[in-house]
Amino acid sequence: MGGRNYEAYLFYKCRTESVDYSSADTIIGNTRLRRPAAERDAAKARMIIGYVEQRKDTLIRIALAAAKRQQNFFMGKGRLRPMRMSDIASDICLHESTVSRAVSGKYLQFPCGTILMKELFSRNATEDAGLRAEDIKIMIEEIVDGEDSRKPFSDQRLTDLLKARNVNISRRAVAKYREELGIPSSVDRKDR
Repeated sequence: MGGRNYEAYLFYKCRTESVDYSSADTIIGNTRLRRPAAERDAAKARMIIGYVEQRKDTLIRIALAAAKRQQNFFMGKGRLRPMRMSDIASDICLHESTVSRAVSGKYLQFPCGTILMKELFSRNATEDAGLRAEDIKIMIEEIVDGEDSRKPFSDQRLTDLLKARNVNISRRAVAKYREELGIPSSVDRKDR
């Protein structure tokens, strides 16, 4: 092997795994076995590097497709628009599960900040109305802030008021968002 060190690196979750192939000379005493073993190990290293490159390319394709759809957000001119993983998957000809696995635990840094890539995607059924869960939560807060404290709105009444604004979600979803916002139930909000 001529004293050269052959290393393969695999980056995974902020940890670097390193394999030093220079020790192959001491492990394999037979000169005839050194070269085929080193070639086999080099082929494995090339395969790992290929997988890492493919993963990087997939992430770049996803990020570019998301940036194209969320251009105003990334330029600091607006909020995130509803976007599903299936939208990106169809844009770049990948399966939705591939997109999901690729963005899991990954962050995207841009001039206005850093965002968890999963947060770029909508998780609710209100996408057809062009709203995200965060938008609906803001609406719920506004409605509750403007209510009469002697007669606060029930979750069903909040649902009806949202439907009047063309936001069709279930009473259970309203209750869930209300609880996530830390807003007590109508009984607990009532002035006694």
